[in-house]
Amino acid sequence: MAGVVRVVPTIAATKLGLVPLPLESSVALGAGVRLFRSAMPYSKTLDAEGEILRAWKELHEESRGLGGPGLCVVSTTPPDELERLTDGRASWDGMKAAGFHLVSAVIEKYDDDAYTAARNAVSEGLRWLAQDNAVLVSHCHSGFGRGSVVPSILLGKFSGLRSMEELLGQLATIDDRMLPAAKEKPRAMVATLLAE
Repeated sequence: MAGVVRVVPTIAATKLGLVPLPLESSVALGAGVRLFRSAMPYSKTLDAEGEILRAWKELHEESRGLGGPGLCVVSTTPPDELERLTDGRASWDGMKAAGFHLVSAVIEKYDDDAYTAARNAVSEGLRWLAQDNAVLVSHCHSGFGRGSVVPSILLGKFSGLRSMEELLGQLATIDDRMLPAAKEKPRAMVATLLAE
């Protein structure tokens, strides 16, 4: 990896935030992998110019250029919400057409279906990030509630954390807007799935 320049998207931290992973992990973790939480690309209120999608494409191309699998996008928003909040400028079909590996982890009501979707997304994330130079982005509208669920659980699993208290302490050092206290339902989901 010597001499390799890694792309760092020039997106404000409020839109695309790196979640640093540990150097050593008891769970398989590929070399050079990166994990992000993200706001929604082309959101009318957060990314009207499409900077997020451009950053995702840069990450995807960089991963592929380094022999990695590219970008995995975990979408926690249902397709109709994604299209409504972007005036149709972003869609699951568009993400697939860009070559991204799309994982549906729709979280709306925090019911059994949402827990199953999140659990499956975590399993897929563990598989994806076991590959060298893989990149995973999880998004919701803002990137701080539903979009932080899967990256938080993955961080906990890679770091060997089992308690929510330990995980929240770690998240506070990364970005204290991830899973804030006001986001009770995402926090409860993370606590349940982290303990599994």
